[in-house]
Amino acid sequence: MPEPHDIEIRKNVEFGVHDDVVLTGDYYAPLGAGPYPALIALHGGGWERGTAEGYQYWGPFLAVRGYVLFSNNYRLVEATRNRYPAAVHDTRAAVQFIRTKQPHSRQIPNG
Repeated sequence: MPEPHDIEIRKNVEFGVHDDVVLTGDYYAPLGAGPYPALIALHGGGWERGTAEGYQYWGPFLAVRGYVLFSNNYRLVEATRNRYPAAVHDTRAAVQFIRTKQPHSRQIPNG
């Protein structure tokens, strides 16, 4: 099992743009070649509030145990903007991003 100092953390990684909104997420992973199983983490908040930062403790916890965690921000509902299925599209973009970058974390840009 990796030690806590043997993990990679990248904050505010850009993974897409929808409706002129830049989408970002936080990436946590063990160091090394992998491959590692990857999880996409969605913060709570009823689609109206919250951020990827909500996984600042779970990310390192899981990375030390051999998992990649990508906690993505998605467009939040604001009155009539960003209603369903906006968050679904944003989350699909996060899944596609991680699929194309894994297992080579060096391909994940710095935020």
